[in-house]
Amino acid sequence: MMLYSVPLPPSLPLLRVVQSAATIMARAVRERFFVPVMEPQLMQTSEVGILTSTALLNRIIRQVTSEALLQETVYFLLGEEREAETPAGAARQPLRHRLIEHCDHLSDE
Repeated sequence: MMLYSVPLPPSLPLLRVVQSAATIMARAVRERFFVPVMEPQLMQTSEVGILTSTALLNRIIRQVTSEALLQETVYFLLGEEREAETPAGAARQPLRHRLIEHCDHLSDE
C-alpha cells in the first residue's frame, strides 16, 4: 500500500490544517449521525426508546474530547442562535424543547 503525502503550503501551519479537518469531520458527524439518526430517536414517543436514545446521547457527550465535536453537539442540541429566544421562535428547535419536556416527566418522580 502506497501512502501519498500532500505538501502543505508554507503559509498554512499544520495546526490550522488539523483544526480545519477536525471542524469538517465534526460537522459531518452532526449532519450524518446526529440529525438523521439521533434526532428521530430522541423525538419519538415511546418511553423505552426515549430512555435508550437519551442514555446513548449521554454516553456520547461524556466521551467527546474534541472541541470541534463538542461544539457541533451543542449546536445539535441547542441550535446555533445566540440571541434570546422568543415564543414565536421556539418552533425552530423542537428537539431542545422536547428534551426540556423530558426533564419534567411523570416517570422522573
